Amino acid sequence: MRRKLGLKGQRFGRLTVIKNTGKRGKYAVFLCRCDCGNLTEVLEHHLKCSHTRSCGCLQREALDKGRLMLRKHGGSGSRLYNIWNNMKQRCHNRKASNYKYYGGKGIKVCPEWKNSYENFRDWALAYGYADNLTIHRIMATLGYNPENCCWITQGYNTKRGQERRKFLAEARRQYK
Repeated sequence: MRRKLGLKGQRFGRLTVIKNTGKRGKYAVFLCRCDCGNLTEVLEHHLKCSHTRSCGCLQREALDKGRLMLRKHGGSGSRLYNIWNNMKQRCHNRKASNYKYYGGKGIKVCPEWKNSYENFRDWALAYGYADNLTIHRIMATLGYNPENCCWITQGYNTKRGQERRKFLAEARRQYK
């Protein structure tokens, strides 16, 4: 008859097995001490397949870290954040539906904005961003950067004729 080796003293992630506390179904249940000091009961199968690696503190830490990342700039989900993210997608993500009109034609987002929402946000707020405005490239052949962008009313890009030419001429004068 084969002798079953006990798990007492073995480590699984942050858990150290203290003792066998019986069976639940066909699996043995073990009392374990987590590195954080908490005690928890875990099924043998969950220990061996790495399903359970802590008393729950590992998951809480991961959630807290995720919350901290969201709080990094506080803009996630805002309209301005979506403008920034969409701008990056259409210029740098080959799978984006409108990539062929932007990134496919060589339009890029400057590194200062691409790598930092905070830099983009600071520029946007300093140069008149409001919720009824959208970002516009002054020179259509150039990329998104502080010298080539301004804020205009939504729908302006569909207007034609003299009004558009006047606006663009004025914008070019301001940014030179």
